[in-house]
Amino acid sequence: MVRVHLRTEAGRPTFTLPLILCAEVLTRFIRREQVSCRLTGLPIGGEQGHLSHMLYTYDNLLVAKASFEEADVIKRVLDEYCSMSGQKVNMTKSHVIFGSDVQVRQHRRLKGHWI
Repeated sequence: MVRVHLRTEAGRPTFTLPLILCAEVLTRFIRREQVSCRLTGLPIGGEQGHLSHMLYTYDNLLVAKASFEEADVIKRVLDEYCSMSGQKVNMTKSHVIFGSDVQVRQHRRLKGHWI
C-alpha cells in the first residue's frame, strides 16, 4: 500500500509522492540526454562527472553549455516533461544565467533563441 501524505509548506499543500515521482521523471529525461551526449552540464571533480540539474520542491536549476544545440535539448526535455506531468514552465519567473566566459553577444542570441 502506498500512502500519500499531505503537508503544508508556506501556505500551500505539498503532495510528497507526486513531487518525488515528477522529479524522478525529469531526472531520467535529463540523464537520457547526457548519456546520448546531447547535454553536457558543468564539469565537476575532474573526470568524476557533470552537474546537469538540481531539483527543489518548486524550483529547478538546469545547467548546460551556452549553445543553441543544448538550449534546444533543454527546451525539448522541458516540453516532454510538461506534456507528461501537466505542469507548465512559468517563463516570467524563469531566468537564463551565463558564466563569465560567455560573451555578451552570445547571451543576447541565446536568450532570443530561448524565448
